[in-house]
Amino acid sequence: MGTKVEWLGNAAFRMTHDSKVFFVDPWLDGNPGCPLAVGQVKHADAVFVTHGHPGHWGRGDSVKIALLTGALYVAPTQLCDYFVAREMLTDNQVFRVEPGKQYEVLGLPLEVISAPHPPVPKQPAWLAEVPGEPNCGFVWRFGRKVIFNIGDAEPDPVFEEIGKRYQIDLAMVPLWGKGMGISMEQGVKNSADMIAALKPSQVFPTNRYEKDNPVVKVLADTLRERGVSVEVMPQKIGLTVEV
Repeated sequence: MGTKVEWLGNAAFRMTHDSKVFFVDPWLDGNPGCPLAVGQVKHADAVFVTHGHPGHWGRGDSVKIALLTGALYVAPTQLCDYFVAREMLTDNQVFRVEPGKQYEVLGLPLEVISAPHPPVPKQPAWLAEVPGEPNCGFVWRFGRKVIFNIGDAEPDPVFEEIGKRYQIDLAMVPLWGKGMGISMEQGVKNSADMIAALKPSQVFPTNRYEKDNPVVKVLADTLRERGVSVEVMPQKIGLTVEV
């Protein structure tokens, strides 16, 4: 059976495999265009969070989903410790991960990668309090299929290493823009550099959403000009692909 991957906007995904449901960086409430509200989530087996920045821990949505469904909360140690210390989650509900290590989560093999995060604009105090680092990349192996989510990252030699070690079927790669204080041209270059290093068969450009976003075409054209053979998914919220 294949794995269904649904983009929910920004960096949020819902993955379904063998009746198990996994959420990734689920910012749902307040996420422009997201078709799913936290209160509508009826089932989740695990929630994977790459790091503690607002659009990834979801301004509390990831914790709410874990509490509503009893899902296992899989995130960097610093983030899990923060929530447990504040009694937002119990110690037996979190699954602490660290970059450079391999795990098995509910029977799913997982490798955690150290993915360098670009500088971020100043955040409000109530958001900045949540540990934003480290940013972790997740490599999941669904049988013979490999899905890689790099959270928020910028080009780094680690991605070339991952591209050599894995035959990646689907990668989730940020498409940066002005919101991160860089030009869209630089954002396209950064995304293209990471995709060229990873060499996935398909890629979901994340973190920016515009209906019929023209920048996605610029990214696809840039990759084509570089001779990188990859299918770039359109930024259509609710789009579901089977890997």
